[in-house]
Amino acid sequence: MDININQIRIPKLFRTSTPNQKKINKVKEFYIKNGCLNKPIVILSNKTIQIRKLKMWTF
Repeated sequence: MDININQIRIPKLFRTSTPNQKKINKVKEFYIKNGCLNKPIVILSNKTIQIRKLKMWTF
């Protein structure tokens, strides 16, 4: 499963928060079923993602 880095966007508000597990599962289920995300993802100019948030994309 590849995701183009240009499609990822993380708003400043969300960089320091941990997503609700129910929301993570909903996104995973949608991706598994449809092969794409239903909303854009964002990474800011520093291009960093916290490791704990990467786990939501580990299948």
